Amino acid sequence: MRLSLLLLATGALIIGGALGASNGCDYYQEVAAGQTFQVFSPNYPSNYPKGVDCRWEAVAPSNSKLILNCSVFSLPNSNSCADDRFRVSPTGDASLSDAHVYCGSGTFSVQSTNNHMLMTLTAPYFSNGGVFLCSLTATAPTTPAPSVCDCGWRKQSRIVNGRETGVNEYPMMAALVDFQIRDIFCGTTVIARRYCLSAAHCLLNRLTADIGVLIGDHDISTGTETNSARVLLTETFRAHPQYNSATQQNDIAVIRVAADIVFSLEVGPACLPFRFSTTAVGTVVQVLGKGWGTTEYTGPKSDRLMGTQLDVVNVTRCQQTFGSKVSTTNQLCTYRSGTDACQADSGGPVLWLGPGDRLQLLGVISYGKGCASQYPGVNTRIYPYLDWILNVTPDAEYCVR
Repeated sequence: MRLSLLLLATGALIIGGALGASNGCDYYQEVAAGQTFQVFSPNYPSNYPKGVDCRWEAVAPSNSKLILNCSVFSLPNSNSCADDRFRVSPTGDASLSDAHVYCGSGTFSVQSTNNHMLMTLTAPYFSNGGVFLCSLTATAPTTPAPSVCDCGWRKQSRIVNGRETGVNEYPMMAALVDFQIRDIFCGTTVIARRYCLSAAHCLLNRLTADIGVLIGDHDISTGTETNSARVLLTETFRAHPQYNSATQQNDIAVIRVAADIVFSLEVGPACLPFRFSTTAVGTVVQVLGKGWGTTEYTGPKSDRLMGTQLDVVNVTRCQQTFGSKVSTTNQLCTYRSGTDACQADSGGPVLWLGPGDRLQLLGVISYGKGCASQYPGVNTRIYPYLDWILNVTPDAEYCVR
């Protein structure tokens, strides 16, 4: 038995609807909670006729789901199910842009993502026909779990010329670990239960299997000062599609870890700056970088997480140092005499303590020139990339604070 499945890209135009027949082969049914209907091919148990074009649409009560179980399924097989095909949209999308597409033989089950489902059967005029028999059941309505909106908290406790942070003082701070060399090489910031944000150049020419995300740590030489330290495997990472390694434009990347990050007082997400489209010159920001970066240019790394405060300066100051490649809209320029982020700090957060004492992630450390020199540092601004971040993290929950 062989069953071919083609999963199309997701799109969502959700339509309403209610399996009674209309127009011969067009069915629409409201399915009550606990109720089951049969969905079967025309002429069942005989083969459906050639050139068939049928549609089944179902809707369940609000907060219910629809489950389609196909126990009998045998359609002529074709490459990518281009000929005979049975399509199931788990959202009821009229365009079927998110449809699961089936042909061949086997059994399968599909659950809706809301209370709608749309199914279609099409066959060419040269088809020999096939059969299927499925059941469609509406689950009992569920009460949504209460959602706790929180981000950017700081655990109060007590980079170059910076100070040691308190243990887990910055719950969003994380680091990228290279399993091959067993060392931390860049910083990253927790933004949701499965996602972190870093710099695209940190992930250039690296393999997902070689990278882990270290969360909840402080002193990497001991691992005894906190019980929150964990290394999570990386499931995927995605650099911005317009990232330019020559100019470091669009130097931002999203990392998806392989398991949920368990939030606590010691580990949690930074707030994304949904309400802060501009950053005034003179704003004081906290830079952690990777935290465990070098404490002086070409110097040794720090075992303990370090942080320092910098001032947002006019982007033209960065352009004076690095030229016109510095963007006035997509990059953030920071400087303070005698202190700075340094080597291996790339990808770490530029944080601002906003209203309600919530840490807003304003930027990602990108590049600089030396450490604690007379030159400013260039960071990728987060705000211009919020739409892209939301697009590549469709299952994430974010809090606007």
